[in-house]
Amino acid sequence: MEKAVALLCVFGLGVCFSLLGSISVKLMPRLKIDQGKFGSLISAFMFSCLIASLVVGVVIDSLGYKPVAIFGFVLTALCIFLLAGGKTYGMVLMPCLLLGFGAMALNTAGNTLIPVVLFGGQNPAAASNLGNVFFGLGVFLTLLFTRHLYPHLV
Repeated sequence: MEKAVALLCVFGLGVCFSLLGSISVKLMPRLKIDQGKFGSLISAFMFSCLIASLVVGVVIDSLGYKPVAIFGFVLTALCIFLLAGGKTYGMVLMPCLLLGFGAMALNTAGNTLIPVVLFGGQNPAAASNLGNVFFGLGVFLTLLFTRHLYPHLV
């Protein structure tokens, strides 16, 4: 089970990183914002990732990966749902900020588990490379997900 959780965490991180870009073309007119204002949503997301990475690292050391992974999955799912329904800039800004915390929870849980649980912990370099493949799949497949799950956005 830990292997699946680890790989799904980094896959989810990839989804978080490419989500805003994949919905940008439809999201900007709906929110009535220009590219500069949309860039501020991405900046908010990335800034919250910066803050969250400091916090989540300490939390995973004290609580372990399970609560952090659960928190990451639940929060990112909630943020994606809120982004899909947001009608104003303010309604979308908060999920972007919270998405950074969910993304960093997934990142920390996944990267903590991957070298330990894949290949029996005997080949951490190969495990990290496999984790990078799943991260890349998350980035790559996000547009397909958004087209099928949220066709009104893309």
